[in-house]
Amino acid sequence: MELVLYPAEILGRRAALVPDPASVAVYTREMMRLMREREGIGLAAPQVGLSMRFFVLGVDRHSERVFVNPQIVRASRRTVRSEESCLSLPDVTVEVPRAAVIDVRAWDESGEPFEIRARGLAARAIQHELDHLNGVLCIDRIDTKRRERISRRLEVLSRDGSATRSAP
Repeated sequence: MELVLYPAEILGRRAALVPDPASVAVYTREMMRLMREREGIGLAAPQVGLSMRFFVLGVDRHSERVFVNPQIVRASRRTVRSEESCLSLPDVTVEVPRAAVIDVRAWDESGEPFEIRARGLAARAIQHELDHLNGVLCIDRIDTKRRERISRRLEVLSRDGSATRSAP
């Protein structure tokens, strides 16, 4: 399994609903491994070339979880601005506003539905990964001038092969 890097087209497309949540189980172990190796806290299916609505999340080792067909059912009006990075955007950090508290409904890799309330880093990570499922990157949430500058730099890196795609 390889990490997909910007400017890959799949990163800008809305992912398809997963008709059978249990079908993603074949991918989740490898995605968790790749996420940990790259020192990430979340990894969405489009980031490994799968146009499917699911992601893995591991804010800490004890809270690793799979979210299939996730939906935010409630978000606080209060937002928090904080820096984010993305495994598909090497060496990029941007400040993004996100809802401080969210309620999320999803299914796990066994097909069991669940609903959680997330705050802090977990809320930020879930919103970031959900953006991936909608074809939105964190750089899409910053001002145009800075986004264009970052995009040009990343396109140069992808052309000259400076960024690695597969896990070490």
